[in-house]
Amino acid sequence: MIIALLVCLPASAAEFVVHGDQPLMESFVGFGTHANGWAYCSPNWGSITTAENVGDLERKFIDLAPQHVRIFVEVQKRSPQQSDPNVNESVARTVALAKRAGATVNLTLWHGPYKSLGDSAQVMVDMLVDYIRLRGLDNIKYVTLQNEPNEYNVNMRRYNGLYQRFDARLRAAGLRDQIKIIGGDLTSV
Repeated sequence: MIIALLVCLPASAAEFVVHGDQPLMESFVGFGTHANGWAYCSPNWGSITTAENVGDLERKFIDLAPQHVRIFVEVQKRSPQQSDPNVNESVARTVALAKRAGATVNLTLWHGPYKSLGDSAQVMVDMLVDYIRLRGLDNIKYVTLQNEPNEYNVNMRRYNGLYQRFDARLRAAGLRDQIKIIGGDLTSV
């Protein structure tokens, strides 16, 4: 359910000292995690998540108390999330678990590029309408369009067009004030 990201740094001694009641920083946003939206469906259901351990998994997630959770979603018609209702239900259930933990959520589009920018943007907005309005998952506060776009050699003009279409459709659905749009994350510059 939870994926830990590890950064390998050169092995060298690091030292820091806290003096008295001096603050270490001006502000601290909090802790976050990436949650597997497919935890409640195949291929994870039965091998990782089972009827026997799902309660324990959920209690541990809630005890972890992340303030922010990122969850990948898919919009292509042939993607498992769009073609298999069990996958979409699993993603919604994962967002609901994050809500029970008190976390805000960033839904991040995964597995581009997208043939029709307008259709892809609309499917994402429809998903948000379903999750937020119909299911009450109002902890969804952020959307990132395409995980690591530079890994897919995304044409930046088309990528910008996806954001523009998404913004317009989000406004038409009356959700733009609730959702902050996050720029694509990159693996290298």
